[in-house]
Amino acid sequence: LAGQTLDKWLSWWFRQLLYLKFCMPFTWLAATVGVLGISGVMLWAMYDALTGGTIGWLYFASLGGMGIVFGTLAQTRQPAWRLAISFLVMQGFSVLCFFATWGTNTLRWRDRSYKARLDGSVEQIVTSPPS
Repeated sequence: LAGQTLDKWLSWWFRQLLYLKFCMPFTWLAATVGVLGISGVMLWAMYDALTGGTIGWLYFASLGGMGIVFGTLAQTRQPAWRLAISFLVMQGFSVLCFFATWGTNTLRWRDRSYKARLDGSVEQIVTSPPS
């Protein structure tokens, strides 16, 4: 994903989550419990940090630390601050993208839209002109 824009990365991540919805719907449903939990913890941590608490800051610092650790697995080296911030931002975007999968059964990729049934099979393919 090197060289990708944020918009293209979000589209890619959204497609990965839709794949989970279409191909493993029970896993997707079960993951909803985890995503609800994560979003609750993140909201609580933001509230705590903004009202002068330290536990919220420790939570975000630990997420940033995980980003630094996971960043060592990447092929290219990045500064620690970039890894930490990117991992934090990814957590928020992941929650938003996951919740967005509840509102659609259409996967858009390149110049095509794939409307899927709940069993994962493709119901309709719509081709649009390139933009």
